[in-house]
Amino acid sequence: MIRTLALRTLVVVACLGMGAALAPAVCAADAWEVVPLDRNTSSAEAYRVHARVLATPGGMRPGGHGYVRVQVINPTQEAHRIGVTLATQGSGTACSHRRSFTVAAEGTSTVDLPLLATRNGLAVNFTFNGYAAPGQVWVGRGMSRGRRAVSVMTLTAPGGGGEYWHKYLEKQAARIRGGAKVSLYARKPAELPAAWSLLAGFDLVVVDGATLTPAQETLLSRYVASGGALAFRAEDAAADGALDRMRRSFDVEGVARKPRSGWYGLGRWHVLESAPPNAALHDWLAEGAAGGTAVLSRVIRSHAGGAPDTFWLPLQIPGVGAVPTGVFFILILLFAVVVGPVSYIYFRRRRRLPMLLVSIPLLGVLCTGAILGYGIFSEGFGVTGVVRSFTVLDQGEHVASSYTASTLYAGLQPSALEPRPESVVQCASFTADFARYRGRGSRGVLHVDLDAGYRMAGAILPSRTPTPFLATTVGRARQRLRFRRRADDSLELLAAPDFAPVSGSGSVLLRTKEGAYYLLGASGFLTPLASGAADRFEKIVSAAASLPLGGGDIVEDEYWGARVRYVSSQDITRVAAGQVSLGQWLGGHVPFLPPGSYLARMKQPPLREDYGLDIEYRAEEHVVLGLLGPEDVLDD
Repeated sequence: MIRTLALRTLVVVACLGMGAALAPAVCAADAWEVVPLDRNTSSAEAYRVHARVLATPGGMRPGGHGYVRVQVINPTQEAHRIGVTLATQGSGTACSHRRSFTVAAEGTSTVDLPLLATRNGLAVNFTFNGYAAPGQVWVGRGMSRGRRAVSVMTLTAPGGGGEYWHKYLEKQAARIRGGAKVSLYARKPAELPAAWSLLAGFDLVVVDGATLTPAQETLLSRYVASGGALAFRAEDAAADGALDRMRRSFDVEGVARKPRSGWYGLGRWHVLESAPPNAALHDWLAEGAAGGTAVLSRVIRSHAGGAPDTFWLPLQIPGVGAVPTGVFFILILLFAVVVGPVSYIYFRRRRRLPMLLVSIPLLGVLCTGAILGYGIFSEGFGVTGVVRSFTVLDQGEHVASSYTASTLYAGLQPSALEPRPESVVQCASFTADFARYRGRGSRGVLHVDLDAGYRMAGAILPSRTPTPFLATTVGRARQRLRFRRRADDSLELLAAPDFAPVSGSGSVLLRTKEGAYYLLGASGFLTPLASGAADRFEKIVSAAASLPLGGGDIVEDEYWGARVRYVSSQDITRVAAGQVSLGQWLGGHVPFLPPGSYLARMKQPPLREDYGLDIEYRAEEHVVLGLLGPEDVLDD
């Protein structure tokens, strides 16, 4: 009995010790792992050239990703060529990112690699001067199973409150419908990546007492514009810096002051008070503030990122998969008639019935070939597709933030996709269970060449398979709509040919700085809304996104559960008349029209993501929410 009690005591103590050891890792997970790269040494104390690896996983839901920082230290007197590969392990989708660089003599090189959410874990492998290095580091776990997780990064002062934020956010996340846990990563400002796209997988970033450089402030403002959520203290933002300008750029009430929380681009931000988190922060996180949706509610979505789930639904491409049943019926009927009585009568009269053994198979091959040829040539050998996008265009700052959802169909598989440098690309084929999406037994392969920008090769767009893509883009845009006042109180629309609204009335809805609403009419001019329509519009309350952007029918789909049949838009006049919620029409993003802005259906978006392909779009829909600059409304 004493021995049994002693063993039980040892087990309990060991478990407690293990839990204490693991507890900080759940919150911080900031331990660098060291990997020797010099093949001539094996002792951990004797290696010369070595790498340090720090993993910061983002949202581990489909479409989510974080980043891996690799730092190579070379104390030798000669330069070395280093190769880094981040690849999935095990069965299912094979995904790899490759990057190569030269580390100078007695120098240090640092690179950041995207860490995608996959079904299996990921590992970092190295090559040293062309030879495989012995070390390997596991950096990524599989996608979340069971309870959903909110991905949070905190940037605090040395010895800051990472653990405090973890406990606070865990308490708030537990109140979400269905419950959620928090995956929090405490990082130093110096450990931020150089590109905002590597932060796109995080649901929330908190800056609490950290000192940021101007470049880091710009990085975080671009993260917010891409759909992220940022909480920071006012004293953390430099005067007239990127965060300070972001705070002033979207005043919901149209008043010249700095609000406590608001929207910027596709994302949202909140300024922390000096006191510990209070009711204002709680409302912003869990209840929603300023008419917007709650930050923590995004974990309810089945996919990572700021885009609503409807942007992930595959779009039906007109003409692809359409079968001319009438033509095929006539062809098969003729085949049956010719093969049957006609052939029999013909060869019987000539006393050559054995020829039926040749003619019937030959006619069968010709009929089948005609059907197969129609299927091949009718859909062509190029790339076709449909696309829809929603863009927030800040005409004063010349910054555009957009979600672009497209479904592409390639007659022949392209060798590679080359997205814009300022885009984050998410694709169903490698963020979901590839075998289940493509069919049992299939295996997808994705290779990303980071030396060539972000060149995506492999089975990213397989032939004869409609494939949905989602791209988040934040970049510079010079396009703009301008308006000129006329003597009769109407407004003339001034638009360049390459950035113009679709033809017809109701394609542009404008709210002036004074709060008056104007709608584009059949005359080509914007006229004021009637007082009753304006009153109804003012009373619109934001609603959760239950409709796809631009309307369209939703039909059942085998894998995703739904598919958008087409992308034709509801008319903006329905929004202006209060017949449909602006929050629903915009997919839950920016559910109000602020003073000095417009809503327009455009022929072309400010930033188009075509993945470096020549695509024939058979249907497209582009909605732009534009924020006017001081010079965009002219007097007659």
